[in-house]
Amino acid sequence: MAYCEWSGLELPTYQQYWELIEPDKRQVISDNNAPISQADEVNVLGNVWDITKTVRGNEVRLAGGSLFCSPSTCHGTTKERELYVDTQTGNIHIGFAVIIK
Repeated sequence: MAYCEWSGLELPTYQQYWELIEPDKRQVISDNNAPISQADEVNVLGNVWDITKTVRGNEVRLAGGSLFCSPSTCHGTTKERELYVDTQTGNIHIGFAVIIK
Protein backbone atom coordinates (compact mmCIF):
# COMPACT_ATOMS: atom_id res chain seq x y z
CA MET A 1 0.00 0.00 0.00
CA ALA A 2 2.92 2.31 0.76
CA TYR A 3 4.42 1.55 -2.65
CA CYS A 4 1.16 2.48 -4.34
CA GLU A 5 0.94 5.73 -2.43
CA TRP A 6 4.53 6.58 -3.32
CA SER A 7 4.22 5.61 -7.00
CA GLY A 8 0.77 7.01 -7.69
CA LEU A 9 -0.58 3.57 -8.59
CA GLU A 10 -3.48 1.62 -7.05
CA LEU A 11 -4.07 -1.85 -5.73
CA PRO A 12 -7.14 -3.43 -7.30
CA THR A 13 -10.13 -4.09 -5.08
CA TYR A 14 -11.06 -7.73 -4.60
CA GLN A 15 -13.80 -7.38 -7.21
CA GLN A 16 -11.49 -5.63 -9.69
CA TYR A 17 -8.89 -8.39 -9.30
CA TRP A 18 -11.35 -11.07 -10.41
CA GLU A 19 -12.64 -8.93 -13.28
CA LEU A 20 -9.09 -8.32 -14.51
CA ILE A 21 -7.96 -11.96 -14.46
CA GLU A 22 -11.19 -13.51 -15.77
CA PRO A 23 -10.31 -13.20 -19.48
CA ASP A 24 -7.19 -15.35 -18.88
CA LYS A 25 -8.41 -18.85 -19.79
CA ARG A 26 -5.03 -20.57 -19.38
CA GLN A 27 -4.66 -23.39 -16.85
CA VAL A 28 -4.60 -22.42 -13.17
CA ILE A 29 -1.74 -23.98 -11.22
CA SER A 30 -2.58 -23.74 -7.54
CA ASP A 31 -0.97 -26.72 -5.88
CA ASN A 32 2.62 -27.62 -5.24
CA ASN A 33 2.26 -31.03 -6.92
CA ALA A 34 2.51 -29.47 -10.37
CA PRO A 35 5.86 -28.71 -12.00
CA ILE A 36 6.92 -25.11 -12.32
CA SER A 37 5.58 -23.81 -15.62
CA GLN A 38 6.57 -20.96 -17.89
CA ALA A 39 4.73 -17.79 -16.84
CA ASP A 40 3.17 -17.41 -20.29
CA GLU A 41 1.69 -20.93 -20.10
CA VAL A 42 -0.42 -20.58 -16.93
CA ASN A 43 -3.05 -18.26 -15.50
CA VAL A 44 -1.54 -15.82 -13.00
CA LEU A 45 -4.35 -16.65 -10.60
CA GLY A 46 -2.43 -19.63 -9.17
CA ASN A 47 0.95 -17.96 -8.83
CA VAL A 48 0.84 -16.08 -5.51
CA TRP A 49 -1.83 -14.64 -3.27
CA ASP A 50 -2.38 -11.03 -4.31
CA ILE A 51 -3.03 -8.21 -1.83
CA THR A 52 -6.13 -6.23 -2.75
CA LYS A 53 -7.34 -2.81 -1.72
CA THR A 54 -10.18 -4.49 0.18
CA VAL A 55 -9.52 -3.69 3.85
CA ARG A 56 -11.23 -4.94 7.00
CA GLY A 57 -9.84 -3.33 10.14
CA ASN A 58 -6.08 -3.96 10.15
CA GLU A 59 -6.40 -6.73 7.56
CA VAL A 60 -6.27 -6.91 3.78
CA ARG A 61 -8.09 -9.42 1.62
CA LEU A 62 -6.02 -11.73 -0.51
CA ALA A 63 -7.19 -12.81 -3.95
CA GLY A 64 -6.17 -15.66 -6.20
CA GLY A 65 -4.17 -18.53 -4.82
CA SER A 66 -0.65 -19.86 -4.54
CA LEU A 67 1.36 -22.59 -6.16
CA PHE A 68 2.34 -23.61 -2.60
CA CYS A 69 -1.28 -24.37 -1.67
CA SER A 70 -3.38 -27.42 -2.30
CA PRO A 71 -7.11 -28.10 -2.12
CA SER A 72 -6.64 -29.51 1.40
CA THR A 73 -4.80 -26.45 2.77
CA CYS A 74 -5.08 -22.84 1.63
CA HIS A 75 -6.71 -23.52 -1.74
CA GLY A 76 -8.40 -20.33 -2.88
CA THR A 77 -8.66 -20.10 -6.60
CA THR A 78 -12.34 -19.22 -6.47
CA LYS A 79 -13.87 -15.79 -6.13
CA GLU A 80 -15.98 -16.91 -3.16
CA ARG A 81 -12.93 -17.68 -0.96
CA GLU A 82 -12.42 -15.21 1.89
CA LEU A 83 -8.88 -14.87 3.17
CA TYR A 84 -7.84 -11.84 5.17
CA VAL A 85 -4.35 -11.35 6.63
CA ASP A 86 -2.81 -8.76 8.92
CA THR A 87 -1.25 -5.87 7.00
CA GLN A 88 2.12 -6.73 8.57
CA THR A 89 2.10 -10.35 7.37
CA GLY A 90 5.14 -11.33 5.36
CA ASN A 91 5.16 -14.47 3.25
CA ILE A 92 7.01 -15.68 0.17
CA HIS A 93 3.79 -16.42 -1.68
CA ILE A 94 1.98 -13.11 -1.14
CA GLY A 95 2.49 -10.43 -3.75
CA PHE A 96 0.61 -7.62 -5.42
CA ALA A 97 -0.27 -6.20 -8.80
CA VAL A 98 -1.11 -2.59 -9.49
CA ILE A 99 -3.53 -0.62 -11.61
CA ILE A 100 -2.27 2.44 -13.46
CA LYS A 101 -4.58 5.35 -12.69
